[in-house]
Amino acid sequence: MTATGARHDVQIAALDLGEKLGSGGQGDVLRVRNRPGEVFKRYFTVSANGESMRYLVEFPYTLSAGDSEALLRQTAWPSARVVKHGKVVGFLMREVPASFIGQTKAGPKLRELQYLLYPPKPLWGDIVPLDTNGRIEVARAFAGLVRILQERQMVIGDISMRNLLWSPDVPAQICLIDCDSPTRVGMPPVLPTADTPDWNDPQQQGGPSPATDLYKLALLVGRTLSGNAAVRPGQPLELPADTPEPIVTGVRALFDDAGQPTGPRPEAARWVRALSGRGEILVGPPPARRVLPPPLPMADLDGPGSPRGSIPLRPPDKP
Repeated sequence: MTATGARHDVQIAALDLGEKLGSGGQGDVLRVRNRPGEVFKRYFTVSANGESMRYLVEFPYTLSAGDSEALLRQTAWPSARVVKHGKVVGFLMREVPASFIGQTKAGPKLRELQYLLYPPKPLWGDIVPLDTNGRIEVARAFAGLVRILQERQMVIGDISMRNLLWSPDVPAQICLIDCDSPTRVGMPPVLPTADTPDWNDPQQQGGPSPATDLYKLALLVGRTLSGNAAVRPGQPLELPADTPEPIVTGVRALFDDAGQPTGPRPEAARWVRALSGRGEILVGPPPARRVLPPPLPMADLDGPGSPRGSIPLRPPDKP
């Protein structure tokens, strides 16, 4: 699609491209020597939807200051479209901070969520899985991020153990990558998206939707807290013994609800509350409206034919 009307477009000829930092199914990620702190994702195809990418680039500017800060701090969100001959060929994004990169026996690796879902191995080097508190912080931060997006009718689509990063900081931080996949409801994606195997919604019909995001949110929370890469909503959720009881109760209830064959999945705000140890207050139906009896007939006051009587008073006694 022709790239027109964008406020944040960069011509590819203006980029001093450096070494390749990574590669995925849709493109390569390259260092940009003349834009410190940013990297360039160059697509393998020139069929990217330019208008959808423009919407992503401008999306943070539609948020409140607090939500915009949270989004940009916790993601590698597109900051500019990269254009060549009038077509979008990729986008710029911030470079993943060093705290999200670990040193393994094979060299530097992103601290992907998958490292929290399996028993640690010596080959992982300094990538040590988080303790229970750290896992809760990761799950709560991601639920908060989903809340920001879903309140604005945005669908992430591909949520998996490969595109959410975590840091060993206290509190633990997150960074969502592959942020060219989110789409506003009703808009086409930048590029066709595909589900990660074993991170699919079994009830999904058609493309990604808010409902599929909520199922995958439950999937991510349950797997992150339990360290079980295979557990699914609706199945028994075994949590570490040191998990606070209010969180155990709230998370298990929502995890079970998310696996039900019918009915809406729990929304992100409910996950944030549950992961904060704040129970839900169940509000019942309002009481039945009281029906008052009809008013009784009132006697006429000073009406004709009904003279008012008098009450004689005895004068006060003299002192």
